[in-house]
Amino acid sequence: MNFKLIFITLISSILISCYSPFYSIDTDGFSVYRASSYGSSLSSDFVKATIVKETENLIVYIERGETYNSSSLDLVCEEFEKHYDKEKSIYGNHTDVDKNGKIIILFLDLNPKYGSSSSILNGYFNPADLINGQGNNADMLYMDLGWLNNSPYYMAGTILHELQHLINYNVNVLENGSEMDVWLNEALSESTSVLFNETTINSRNKEFNNINYYCFYTWDLPINVFANYPSASVFMNWLYIKNDYNENVFKNIAAFKSTSSYNRVLSQVTTVSSTWDDLLFQWIDDINSGIVIGAKINKIKNTVNTSIPLYPGALLAFDSSNIGNVDTSNSLLKSKRNNGLLILLNSDTYTGNSPTSINITLAPTSSSILRSAKSSIAESSYSDNSYLEVISNTKPKYRNILLK
Repeated sequence: MNFKLIFITLISSILISCYSPFYSIDTDGFSVYRASSYGSSLSSDFVKATIVKETENLIVYIERGETYNSSSLDLVCEEFEKHYDKEKSIYGNHTDVDKNGKIIILFLDLNPKYGSSSSILNGYFNPADLINGQGNNADMLYMDLGWLNNSPYYMAGTILHELQHLINYNVNVLENGSEMDVWLNEALSESTSVLFNETTINSRNKEFNNINYYCFYTWDLPINVFANYPSASVFMNWLYIKNDYNENVFKNIAAFKSTSSYNRVLSQVTTVSSTWDDLLFQWIDDINSGIVIGAKINKIKNTVNTSIPLYPGALLAFDSSNIGNVDTSNSLLKSKRNNGLLILLNSDTYTGNSPTSINITLAPTSSSILRSAKSSIAESSYSDNSYLEVISNTKPKYRNILLK
């Protein structure tokens, strides 16, 4: 049986902080995964751990031999308890495979090869833990200790993100035998930050403002553009606004339905659009009009000859006065012009592992290649938010790994 290990990675500076030693209530240990190479594979390991805190709905472990910032841990636990009941009421109930009525969080060094100067793997949820005889037989999340110590607000948002994945697996797979498409599962996890964590939303908006390729539908894009997570975040924020800031839009999408993922979304936005294509066009149009505070559309203006691969559900925005003619003869390539904006969309609804792109070839009068976070990072100052993750020109920082 295959399981998807859902985890979050990021690259960022780790600040120095004061640490507190843990107290000793040891366990036999846990099977875990750690980052084994730059942004790609994982290696399995077995760690001993110590209980350092227990709250009404949490049991928190720290990897033995590591230290933690007690005030950061207190903050993360307080944020979890503050939003736990609301998150369950919106996204559904989670399992209780270990019969303790609580979620276990294990904080450990997920990036042992990269020391304290960078962090690649931020956290993950392993569905195998919920299957009898597989994993650690626990309702459990695995989170990076460095990010607990140095960015507790961001870590609090990441934990609520991962909790949605745990709930989602129970609601869809264990209770109904059907796994939700990855893009919608991740979008729902991003919606937890829309509701509960402004720190993550601010970070996502800044990431969104450094890209000009918008896509959450084709997950783990085959190109080196970090678009998935910021696009999903801004899209869910937009849905929330279009539904008059009513959390029921997320609740109704999350509830199990034996229908396609995009129809789950469409059923909740009938006053906005009746088709998936129109909904995506309206999203980009509205962001360009400033409906989501802090997010903007970067229009491609002029470049040298270049070809941009447009994957299913991906969109590009052009300054229509500068772009000239674009070949739209492919039946899957849809376009919309509005107030000087030309939006192109690959309307293919394929969600498998081998997506096919439509190549958008720009004339010699057009020049800006896809913006990568690494190239654009110098354009903006991030000093006002020390928690902000630095965007990297590598494969996406967040991935779904198949475990055999």
